[in-house]
Amino acid sequence: MRFGRLGIWYYATLLMKSDTMVFNNVGSTDRIIRALAGGSLAVFELTGNLGNFEQYLHFFAIGMAVWLLGTGMTGNCPTYTLMGVSTCSNMFDEEE
Repeated sequence: MRFGRLGIWYYATLLMKSDTMVFNNVGSTDRIIRALAGGSLAVFELTGNLGNFEQYLHFFAIGMAVWLLGTGMTGNCPTYTLMGVSTCSNMFDEEE
């Protein structure tokens, strides 16, 4: 895709607007808990330590581990965004 100078400038200004930017909504304690829970769930699932429940929860456990690790590493949870929740201590006040 080719952009002229004006196209690149316009695209850059769209990205710089606050309503298109993604802000962190997962606080540091929440990130640590999510990363530890996701990592331990992945280890338990991949080593077969979930016991009899493993056959029923295999794909759910892997999906949940990936979700927890991803949200813990990025600091942004789409579910929190939909609910309007934030565990960050420094929220930006939006004025409109």
